[in-house]
Amino acid sequence: MRWVLGIAAGLLVLSVVTTWGGKTPDADVVFITGNEHNHLDPQRMSWSHDIRIASALYQTLVDLDYETFTISPAGAHRWEVSDDGLTYTFHLRPEARWSNGDPVTAHDYVYAWRRGMMPDLASDYAAMLFVIKGSRAFFDKRNEDLKAYAAMRDKFNTPGKPETAAALYENAKAYFHEMVGIQTPDDHTLIVTLEQPTAYFLDLVAFATYMPVHVPSLEKHTRIAPDTGMAHVLPAYWSTPITNGPYVLEERRPLRYLYMTASPTFWNHAATRNASVLELIITEPSTALQAYETGAANLHLSVPGAGEVGKLVAPWVGQRPDAHRQPMAGTYFYNFNCSPTLNNGSANPLHD
Repeated sequence: MRWVLGIAAGLLVLSVVTTWGGKTPDADVVFITGNEHNHLDPQRMSWSHDIRIASALYQTLVDLDYETFTISPAGAHRWEVSDDGLTYTFHLRPEARWSNGDPVTAHDYVYAWRRGMMPDLASDYAAMLFVIKGSRAFFDKRNEDLKAYAAMRDKFNTPGKPETAAALYENAKAYFHEMVGIQTPDDHTLIVTLEQPTAYFLDLVAFATYMPVHVPSLEKHTRIAPDTGMAHVLPAYWSTPITNGPYVLEERRPLRYLYMTASPTFWNHAATRNASVLELIITEPSTALQAYETGAANLHLSVPGAGEVGKLVAPWVGQRPDAHRQPMAGTYFYNFNCSPTLNNGSANPLHD
């Protein structure tokens, strides 16, 4: 198994060996991203450029190879599936460590999954966890409790009491253990029972929503808001989180760059190809392309605009050795304006 930052996620990738100097850290690999990150919290991620970084910082129980679509061991070195397809038993690697040296345990995965199941987080992909037995019922129960708390607060026109909000959170944790089909018989065994047989469950487990978090450090940065009763993590935590993947986040400068180094505590550290990786965030497409062309980066992940793509890869065999087409899995949609009139006051032909 060889580890390298997953960066083949764009329509067109430009790659060439260059060096980088200036005011940003030196790195073995420098690549350009066109958007600032929305979240570095794995349970809140839904954008590909966020998930790309998460894949470098965290490791799920299993890996999914997006070229061969095969599942391989990762945080778990083996697993069994019951004959009825309902129960998965994962055996975690005893040698796996967090970036601070703590062992990675089954409880870290359970804590993270519970976060994703709670409406507090407003996770875009919470539904990915609903294949687990009782998870949707737990989500609904927590949601009902939060609504009741808000109604009581409004009835008496009070800002809410910290002790009541904290007790509500503790109740949610107790409900989770009663309702959700997850067991941890020991620190390195995780048993998951599903609502119904789900053939693609391991594919889900390989996704960012199922990544673990370091419980002690995250708990220290978690607060319960008295006004809403919801749990939230202080944003500063995600600037230098404790992680269990092949890389560690050393420095983050919003709208500028994100700098990572190879984690010496990662169980497969010997297979990590690069000692350091720098992500340059350049939101203006023409500036990003110019930065690559002038040697500021090794890779430019996505060249937007049909005109630019045509210049770089026409004829079909390609004019440049550094321009590469890459497959990308994703979903997009169209919004249709069906109102009677358009913004300019004219009739909307789609209305009828």
